[in-house]
Amino acid sequence: MTSWRQPLPLLFVLPFIGLIMWLNIKMTRFCDSCGKMTVCQNILNPFKFCPKCGTEYDSKHKNEEG
Repeated sequence: MTSWRQPLPLLFVLPFIGLIMWLNIKMTRFCDSCGKMTVCQNILNPFKFCPKCGTEYDSKHKNEEG
């Protein structure tokens, strides 16, 4: 059994945790009109409109600026 004191398991686990964190941040949008937070589960076809008020999201949302 592998102990967490050894660095080898961390070399495999940390990149996956980083990828999941990056995807969560990238796929989260906030509506400028109503403030609703939307998390898109489909990477290939992200939301274009707010599901609550119908306002169109910008093509380049705030998480990519900056």
